[in-house]
Amino acid sequence: MPKIDFAVGSFLFGVILALVLLALDKAEKLKGPWPLVLLAFAAALTLPLALSASIVTNAQGATKGFRIFAVVCLVGFIYFVLAAWIATPEPIPAPPPESTPESTPTKLAVHLSPAPLPNLKFVRAEIAHIDLDRGVARKITSARQKGLVALVAVFGSEYADTELMATIEFNDPTNTHIDRAYWLYQKSHVAKLKRGDRKELVIGYKQNNGFVCVENDYERDREIKVKLLRGNELTADVRVLSLKPPVAAQRHRFKITVEPNFGIERID
Repeated sequence: MPKIDFAVGSFLFGVILALVLLALDKAEKLKGPWPLVLLAFAAALTLPLALSASIVTNAQGATKGFRIFAVVCLVGFIYFVLAAWIATPEPIPAPPPESTPESTPTKLAVHLSPAPLPNLKFVRAEIAHIDLDRGVARKITSARQKGLVALVAVFGSEYADTELMATIEFNDPTNTHIDRAYWLYQKSHVAKLKRGDRKELVIGYKQNNGFVCVENDYERDREIKVKLLRGNELTADVRVLSLKPPVAAQRHRFKITVEPNFGIERID
């Protein structure tokens, strides 16, 4: 029975080990750092036969050292390529595209959430006794206090915090326009509401000789602007805007009766 030289045997074992590692990698059975460790071991097993080649053993001096270095580099390069192949992960296929509404019309109603209800809500319009002398308009709760008989429109936030501002346009002969309408209990023209809060918007108040509208110029560092409107019946076109999402804008028209019975009525 012929004997196998150690160099040949180790070379064959190294080549077989490398092929087995490649097969296992193809089958996705290799995990962690062990495949690379075993591949380095296989490379070391091929070195004895590579270094026993006549081109290396017949050389002398510095030439022999250079050829040993070249053979080691060649073997290392071959197994480095194999290691890079094993270490490179398989590309992950892209997920299939989601169905478009055109391709799945029957499922559209299932996945769409209902449109949100308007957060901004008109509650009522009413008469209120207010005080404007302290910089911040507020209601008068004591019968002993003297105040202004005003008309206010109440707005609310239904399901989210918001900030409101309003403009008012009157149908008096000069078409008076209020850019920064006045809110009760607010220093600026912006009313801040928590969920479920209500805020009163000042449409104006009654004076002996007519109806007075009010504008809040706090952020412009100006005093409260007031203007007397003539006429026993007026129309106020109120536009309210919520400044925080969900953003909403609403328009409300009110009929104001100054004489003989002071009052307010929402038209639309």
